[in-house]
Amino acid sequence: VKRQEWADRREALDRIEKTEDGKEIEWRAFERYVDRSLARFEWNFETDTAMLQVSECGKRGSKGALTEAVSSFKALVEPWMPIDTLFSPIDLPRAIARLHEGEETGRREIRYVAIDYTVAGRRVTGRSSSRLDPLLGEKAVDLALHDMRRAGTAQGGNFYWLPRPGTPFDGEIHTHIAGEEGWVYFPADHQTEDCVRYIIGRLRALAE
Repeated sequence: VKRQEWADRREALDRIEKTEDGKEIEWRAFERYVDRSLARFEWNFETDTAMLQVSECGKRGSKGALTEAVSSFKALVEPWMPIDTLFSPIDLPRAIARLHEGEETGRREIRYVAIDYTVAGRRVTGRSSSRLDPLLGEKAVDLALHDMRRAGTAQGGNFYWLPRPGTPFDGEIHTHIAGEEGWVYFPADHQTEDCVRYIIGRLRALAE
């Protein structure tokens, strides 16, 4: 558990005050925040798989706070448990592409709203018009992303898992995968532990 503090500018609360001798003092306002992040590492000896969960990353921005929390945890345990040496990360780019392929072939497991590919140094990102609209479904877009999936490497995916028989959730679960950084982010706070474990398990299976 790590305490973190930061401040955000509140320009609307800035003010200028005059002293008795006519000089001006400028007061700049900052709103202070205090939060705690929790990092929990789990090693399943039976399957020889591991999972590092980081929660409550605060308002500083989830991406930067998450990266910092993961780095801090690895540095803390490195002398006696070198995580990067003991475990191989899930091939998230492959999982992103496999989910995309599933949507193309009618296997309605997720609904993509954004997907990101790179090929030969070029980057192509597809985005839907809103989180409620599917990315796929327009022929020109589908063909372009299909070619990128076959020729390129997936870098990121933003999508919603759809409830189906056998899933531990009865509503959509928003998930963001950053293939480059190697993490899976759950932006909302309504998912349960069972949902997280199910989704991570599916990503492991898709990445094989």
